[in-house]
Amino acid sequence: MDVMMTARNIGLIGADGGDVFGTIERRAVIEAIEDLARADAADADLFSAAIERVLASRSAGVERLGATSFLGRTDATGEIHLSYRAAMAEIFLDLAIDLGLRHSAAERSTVV
Repeated sequence: MDVMMTARNIGLIGADGGDVFGTIERRAVIEAIEDLARADAADADLFSAAIERVLASRSAGVERLGATSFLGRTDATGEIHLSYRAAMAEIFLDLAIDLGLRHSAAERSTVV
C-alpha cells in the first residue's frame, strides 16, 4: 500500500495534490498507519515512530458525542480525539521519505 495514496484516501491531501485544512479523527490516522505497517513488517520501526508522532502531536480538540450517537464513532468514553490535517499530512510525508530512503539505500547496497 502506498503511503501517499493512503494519505490522500483518508483526506490528508487534496484531490488536486494540494494542502487540506481542518481536523481529522486521530484514530483514523493511527488505523491507516497500522494498516500500512501490516503490509510492510520489515519497516515496523518507522511505522511505530509515525504513530508516536501522531500521539504526540498537538490536539485539535475533543468532540464529545452521546452514547447513542448515530455516527457510532465514539470510544469507550464517548470522545473523538481530533488532530490537524496539515500536521498529519506532514507525518505521512516524512514517513514516505523515510521509507524511500531506507529502500533506496538497501537497493544501492545490493548493487555494489
